[in-house]
Amino acid sequence: PATAIEFLDAFIGIYPTHYQQKDMPRVHVYCFSRGETLEEMAKGAMERIEVVIGSKVDTKSHDLYVHDVRNVAPKKNMLCVSFNLPQEVGCKPPPAAVREGVAASANEEAKMNVEGSDASSTKKRSTRDGEGGEEAEGKGAQGPDLKRKKKSAPAATTTDAAAS
Repeated sequence: PATAIEFLDAFIGIYPTHYQQKDMPRVHVYCFSRGETLEEMAKGAMERIEVVIGSKVDTKSHDLYVHDVRNVAPKKNMLCVSFNLPQEVGCKPPPAAVREGVAASANEEAKMNVEGSDASSTKKRSTRDGEGGEEAEGKGAQGPDLKRKKKSAPAATTTDAAAS
C-alpha cells in the first residue's frame, strides 16, 4: 500500500487510441494517507492518484468510492480507493520515455539471451565431446561445480571385522 499509487501509471495506454468502450476497467488501489478527517485523507490520496495517471477522477463520471480500511497510526489510515479508469488514461499513448524504455529493455534481454545461449552451448559441446579438460570437470569459471566425487571403499561390516 505504501507505493501502490506509483504503479497506476501502468494503466496509461493499455488500450489502442481508437478503442471506444463505455465501461472501462475498475481500479482498486490500497494506499496510506494522512489527515485529520477521512475527507482530508481521501482528498490527499486522490490528488496523488491524479498526478500519477495524469487525469482527473471525479465521483459521478468515474464512480469514485473511498473506503476507510483501518487506522495504522495517529492521523494515518489505510484506504481503498476504487474508480473506473478514465477513457483518456486507458486510451492515451504511453509516454515516449516508457516506449523507449520498453524497447531498450527488450533489446538488452534479447542480447543477454543470445550471449547466454552461446556460452552454454559451447560448454555443453565440450563436455559432450569429451574435450575441454578442466572445464569439462566443472573447474571452469562459469556454472556450477560438475566434478563428481570418487566413490569410497565400502565400510567393513561386523562379520568382516570378526573374521579378521
